[in-house]
Amino acid sequence: MADHPIDAIRAEDAFSSKLGYEEHIPGQTRDWNEELQTTRELPRKNLPERLLRERAIFKVRVKKKKDFSINIKFLFIIGSY
Repeated sequence: MADHPIDAIRAEDAFSSKLGYEEHIPGQTRDWNEELQTTRELPRKNLPERLLRERAIFKVRVKKKKDFSINIKFLFIIGSY
């Protein structure tokens, strides 16, 4: 059996919620600025750290965009009544 090196980028998927920002609690407003700033403070001394940091920033931005689009759709539904 061949030994495989540890790949922090792939392993990060299992721990993506443990990157320093809190999980969203239902019914609570998310502080997107705090989440984004926390991910920007992640270390970036070498390539694996930079990749983890950029991936975390990307995930926060995608989640923010998804939540905003859901909220906009909800507001249009409420406004049409």
